[in-house]
Amino acid sequence: MADSQGPRTRKHEGIRAIKANAVPGFIHVHSPISIRHSREIIQTLLERGSSQGSENGSFLYVYLDGIQCFSSRLFYYRILEILLNQCNSNSEHEGPIPLEDLKQYTFDLSNFIRALRLISHKCNASIIIVIERVEKFKESLPELWTPLSRLNELARIPLSVITISRASWFELRPLDGSAIDPLLINVNPYNKQDSQTYLINLFPSRLDSTLSPYNPSFKPLYSHFIATLINICTVFLVDEIELGYIASACWPIFVQPILNQWRLQMEQSDNPQLTLPDEDARIRLTKYFSPLISHALEMLYPRTQHITEFVRENKLPEDIYLSDILQTSSIFQIKNKDISTSHSRTHGGRDVPVPPHIQALTTIAKYILVAAFLASHNPPKSDLKLFGRSSNEKGRRKKGGGTVKSRAVSRGKAKVPQRLLGPITFPLDRLVAIVGSIMEEYYEEQKNTESVQSDDENGDDDVNAKDIEMVVRKVQVLATITELVNQGLLDRIASEKAELDTMTYKCTINQTCAFALARELGIESLKDYMYDAEE
Repeated sequence: MADSQGPRTRKHEGIRAIKANAVPGFIHVHSPISIRHSREIIQTLLERGSSQGSENGSFLYVYLDGIQCFSSRLFYYRILEILLNQCNSNSEHEGPIPLEDLKQYTFDLSNFIRALRLISHKCNASIIIVIERVEKFKESLPELWTPLSRLNELARIPLSVITISRASWFELRPLDGSAIDPLLINVNPYNKQDSQTYLINLFPSRLDSTLSPYNPSFKPLYSHFIATLINICTVFLVDEIELGYIASACWPIFVQPILNQWRLQMEQSDNPQLTLPDEDARIRLTKYFSPLISHALEMLYPRTQHITEFVRENKLPEDIYLSDILQTSSIFQIKNKDISTSHSRTHGGRDVPVPPHIQALTTIAKYILVAAFLASHNPPKSDLKLFGRSSNEKGRRKKGGGTVKSRAVSRGKAKVPQRLLGPITFPLDRLVAIVGSIMEEYYEEQKNTESVQSDDENGDDDVNAKDIEMVVRKVQVLATITELVNQGLLDRIASEKAELDTMTYKCTINQTCAFALARELGIESLKDYMYDAEE
């Protein structure tokens, strides 16, 4: 076949060639990236061939999942049951084996082969058995490999076994060499150009309405959008079905500012000039929505979030126009607009995005994330100096310990900053202590300012109530830490020497996000809490 053909075309031609000629007794389809295409193509061809017939006569087929067949008897029963149902539906008379007597043919391989012969002779048809994810048989049913590879020889009927797996045949074949080598069909993954062509062809050509995201006039812009999506996602993902799933979620959001602009023009004029963005505007629009595509990859590919929920949370309001987009640099930074799913913070003159799943956290959870970031990037010996309090300063925290450069000059040598080495682990008690220190200085000040009048009225009767509130808050902090671990914002680290009461964690958020959260919580200078902050 020509090299210009894609893997989907080559796969179609390979299956059609097998269908047109005498079917080999054993075929192995190696699909290392995704077995979904192989499954869809084989099922479509088998259904079409069984209904229309083929050049070599009629045939019956069975499609099984290797995960469901965890015992040999279940494997035999599922095959015979499906074949009998097809045989009975194609014939006016009852099949050669009553369904109530089917179990007696599943005790061993010889009875199973005898049942296959009866069904094939009764229906005068060949049999095709397709097994998906057959790599599971290597652990659950290793004794079936040799009989499966020689099943047509043992049954002496027109029969073929087709296996589909992510693993190659050289990883699955028995070590004793008792199984015959199959006809191998290797399904190569799509390259970027093939994936881009496939996704662009999915764009519908019909026009539902002028303000539809799938207006045919958007197809050139859609091509650029798909190219950007592939460049971002193919580092981690090459399955074009999953890429199409992510594209279907991001495209309506991507084109929404243009639709809002068109809607405004249609309201203001009877004959509006609806044009697409020029090259400069398209580049700005792509740069603006790049964080959205990365966020969609994180949330939709592992199915952490449903696509409808993702679109609902990230959809832009109707008062966000293309002109607003061209003045900002990220979807998470829209100035002078109230968007609940985005937030904007600046640090050092740079835009700092806060992802929506972090923005939706509670206030205590945000304090815990900031404290976890400090615990992961500060050595434990610096906690007393950075978070300790002095009685002669009325309980105020002692200000930070300088920068890496100043300490390095005083010692005569320089060290690599911890922010470049990555986060370190920290125990639970250290995290709770840092959280308490930060909340006491910032969270408690805000709350005390709001409750000064109520404290004056109640007097000393609130002492016990404050103690109870401290205990409840500590329990809330511990529960929130568990939730953050489940969300992947904190990593719980297992150690061989770790005891049950000494849990260790590691923070997964980066410095940009930590500074943005700190500014949101009123911590104007997070550098004062960092041991090796940038100068």
